Amino acid sequence: MSLDALDGKKNNGILTTKYSDGYGGFDSKKKNFGMSGVFDSDDKYLKLDFFLSNFDDKLPKLEKGEARKILCKYLEYLKKKKVINDDFEFRLYADPNYGSNLRDDVGNTKRTLAGLVKMYEGMTFKKFGQVQFGNQPMKTTIGAFLKWCKTKHSPPKKKTKN
Repeated sequence: MSLDALDGKKNNGILTTKYSDGYGGFDSKKKNFGMSGVFDSDDKYLKLDFFLSNFDDKLPKLEKGEARKILCKYLEYLKKKKVINDDFEFRLYADPNYGSNLRDDVGNTKRTLAGLVKMYEGMTFKKFGQVQFGNQPMKTTIGAFLKWCKTKHSPPKKKTKN
């Protein structure tokens, strides 16, 4: 399926937009979760520009891991529709200042750059480049990330009795 067929369509609340041939983006502002990014079929990359959950105290909190599960499902959808594939580079910039209004129960900021980097490393990302403006560039491949998704967000296999 081409990007043309996905232009303006939503999948699980995430809008896909075609900007030009092979180049598109995605955006979600559902519940207490926001995500935005771009992908380029010619240069074979997907970049996550914005990924934030549980930022509005007036809205119900997402369950732990739910935002990542939404991201995993959306990337599987793009792969199934042949917009991206396992070889695509998946990039992001770990930025602890984005959504810095997030607080824990005692009023302390939850995020640090080291904490975000550690979290993303656990999701197969590796650092590249230097920290600039408080952001750490990180990358993996779509294939490696989706493999991680399957280990974290697939239902447990049912045991069969002999």
